[in-house]
Amino acid sequence: MRKLTVDIEKCSNNYCARCTDESLNGIVVVTNKSLELIKSDISDAIKFHVEGCVKDGDALPEWLVRNDYTIVFKYNVKDKIMPANHINARLQPLQ
Repeated sequence: MRKLTVDIEKCSNNYCARCTDESLNGIVVVTNKSLELIKSDISDAIKFHVEGCVKDGDALPEWLVRNDYTIVFKYNVKDKIMPANHINARLQPLQ
């Protein structure tokens, strides 16, 4: 299973998560005041981005279109948010 790395850092009043993996054919960024919510937000945003790319006819790797990947969160060390962990972001295949 492939992995998408998401960088999370603390901004002034909230958290920022971004995924810059070349497979995405773009960059996905979200912000939220809650660390737990930002994890689900970035997962949803990646899925939304992939769906849009597919609808636009963009070429994406099949594993990405099938949602066959894991999101690995990489936390900004200087902010000492928490130790790195990951979630499984297996989502339903696109119809």
